[in-house]
Amino acid sequence: MTTADERFGREVQRRREQKGWSMTRFASLLTEAGVDNFHSTTVGRIERGERPVRLSEAVAVAQVLDVPLESLIPTDAQTLTDAERAVRLYSETKRAIRVLARLLADRLAGLPAVREDLVEVLESGDLDEAGIKQARKWLGIVDMNLAEGWRLPTEQEVRDMTPVQMGRARASVLWMGDDLWQAEA
Repeated sequence: MTTADERFGREVQRRREQKGWSMTRFASLLTEAGVDNFHSTTVGRIERGERPVRLSEAVAVAQVLDVPLESLIPTDAQTLTDAERAVRLYSETKRAIRVLARLLADRLAGLPAVREDLVEVLESGDLDEAGIKQARKWLGIVDMNLAEGWRLPTEQEVRDMTPVQMGRARASVLWMGDDLWQAEA
């Protein structure tokens, strides 16, 4: 099994060779970019996964190669360890929960205004029977959602979720997300 350093090094080597640069040329470009004490031997050790790369060096490598840093870290399923996949899934789920929590918070914050608008329309007398029926249906849905007192998880609660809780939350987020996006269409 390859390490993250080895995978990073192989990807750097592949990108460097695509550009037609020798290790010496690449080292000099990195030195010009502000990385201290970078020599062709250092490049070789990094490309073989024998020398870990500092974050500042990895950022410089990506800049010199003119690629996003994340593109230097292969992410296909064959190269990821189970632990790396678990961490990535956990992080992606946390991000999805945060995004949907913000979306839901915005929608929930708007429910009282929606309720007021529905009541105003109903009281206006401008609706036919079908319109009254539909407005009452929507008002019932809004009232039900307001009465349930939905509470979104706090940022700390999301951070403290266990992997099992995160899996359940991910399923809920996916369901809510599908429902919300279908409502948008």
